[in-house]
Amino acid sequence: MQLLKLQNRKRQNYGCFLKVQDVTRARYMHSKRGAFHMAISAQLPILPVVYSRYYFLDKKERRFDHGKIIMTTLPPIHTTGMTVNDIDKLMQQTRDVMIPVFQESNKEVLESVGIIPPPTTG
Repeated sequence: MQLLKLQNRKRQNYGCFLKVQDVTRARYMHSKRGAFHMAISAQLPILPVVYSRYYFLDKKERRFDHGKIIMTTLPPIHTTGMTVNDIDKLMQQTRDVMIPVFQESNKEVLESVGIIPPPTTG
């Protein structure tokens, strides 16, 4: 935690990235506590960044083909005054702001490349 506090004073950044599927699965709530614990302990904000699904990932070949993603940076979630007893609340708050953006980004990118048809009007 001392390192995070020092980095904060020097205006350096520290990043922890949660895989997108972890955000959408129930196991997320129990498996990724470390980053939230660090943020609360150092009293640093969570900076949620949402990436749309990688539809262009070839899992068999373990490579990315060409494709398109949408990346959305959300407003900071401040941890000032929180304690480790607030980790579950902070995790839920973070998840609650990320999930709708993730779902909308997926829909938008898949429509834009023709994987799912755009909504019809009329």
